[in-house]
Amino acid sequence: MRILSVSSCQSLGILTLTRLTTSILGSTYTGVFESVQGMSDELDKYEAETGISVPIHVDAASGGFVAPFAYPQYEWDFKIPRVHSINASGHKYGMSKSPRPDWS
Repeated sequence: MRILSVSSCQSLGILTLTRLTTSILGSTYTGVFESVQGMSDELDKYEAETGISVPIHVDAASGGFVAPFAYPQYEWDFKIPRVHSINASGHKYGMSKSPRPDWS
């Protein structure tokens, strides 16, 4: 496991596990969304240089419930071809300052 910084995207960290990259959509403590499109763009460059295609998994445990409604223009889902999987769960709302859904 290694963490790579991407200079072209503020607050964007790429967590690389073998050949999978994870983007966080709604950090538990700050609510910050990483740039999924920015990460995809960087991985496109990486693929062009190395020939290795790296898919993206979006950890949307918090932000996945908010992004489609609060930020409808924000691209983070399967519209980005490199996004292969997404998870969303109410379990992280226990640490947030927002009202918790019933399933958390």
